Amino acid sequence: MKGAVLQPTAGREELLLRPHSTTEKTPLRGPAEAIAEDLSARDEPPRMVVVIDVEEEFDWSAPFSLRNRKVTGNGNLHLVQDVCDRLGVQPTYLIDYAAASSPELTSAVKRWLAEGRCQIGAQLHTWITPPHEEVICVQNSYECNLTRDLEARKMKCLTERIEETTGTRPTIFKAGRYGISRRTVELLVELGYKIDTSVVPFTNYEGLGGGPDFSHMPHRPFWLDRQSRLLEVPLSRAVVGPLARHLGRFASRLIDNRVGGFMHLPGIVSRLLGLERLTLSPEGSELGEMKRLLAFELDAGCRIFTLSLHSSSLVVGGSPYASDARDVARLLENTADVLQCFKTDHGGKVVSMLELHREMSERVNERREAGALGAAKASS
Repeated sequence: MKGAVLQPTAGREELLLRPHSTTEKTPLRGPAEAIAEDLSARDEPPRMVVVIDVEEEFDWSAPFSLRNRKVTGNGNLHLVQDVCDRLGVQPTYLIDYAAASSPELTSAVKRWLAEGRCQIGAQLHTWITPPHEEVICVQNSYECNLTRDLEARKMKCLTERIEETTGTRPTIFKAGRYGISRRTVELLVELGYKIDTSVVPFTNYEGLGGGPDFSHMPHRPFWLDRQSRLLEVPLSRAVVGPLARHLGRFASRLIDNRVGGFMHLPGIVSRLLGLERLTLSPEGSELGEMKRLLAFELDAGCRIFTLSLHSSSLVVGGSPYASDARDVARLLENTADVLQCFKTDHGGKVVSMLELHREMSERVNERREAGALGAAKASS
């Protein structure tokens, strides 16, 4: 198999490589609209969180490999921390197994944690996280395509590794390559996680090696379970343009259309209709595009945003977005500028992930108390 560098345990190849059903890959829907309405009804400022995926450097176009463990670029993590310090922002670092095994990185993160300057979470890259029992390939880079047992053990191993090296048990999670499923949600709850950040709205990864389809998922925070134990804070992405609101979710299907992809039909149709799929990230997005996304989403009633980037983009050659020193400098500048724009132009508030979770939990408790009070009055 192309890209395979390890052989699976004897007799388990079919099980490990067989994809799960589409329904199992789809996370539970939750009260996304209610959460947004709560913030809007209270006349509170919009919120933004900052998430940095802290990971090894590797060629994103090359096959996945267990040997991809280089984390020298994470010595530049202080560059983005400095930007956040200057603006009074507490970022969340989602650390993968390679990064959690770097003494230089974990030493810096431990110090920032102790000083209250950041929060941490976990990011699972299947191909470098023990135990190594699967064939390393595109399909298995999505953890939703592993067996439940292997996914559970990898998640447990990563969680314990981060706790061991940083002194803090992570409660915020991202599935590497966004490979979350309903089963992942169950495992996260079992491990005591409070927040997941794996959903990428308006995007379908099924045609990219068997990943999940998020094209119908909410693009605002929502609870992944009925008990409101695990909050989903999606990546901020939307299709914008004059016809975007009229087309709804169909707009993203035009862009991700696999049938016409080889003829470039999605791009042609998108340009004809004036559609753009924009992401709130300095990686691949110019400052003007991020500002346009913010304005479009705020006008549509969205009140919570996620600004995201990768630590590997802080070093020249570490990612496709950092080909030279000018790219790195521009990424940092655009990060600072969009944060400032959100605060100054839109009256926004940049909060930490756990602060956002506390706010959302309070909303749930208030609704439950109001419901119980109403029920009591009705029965009296």
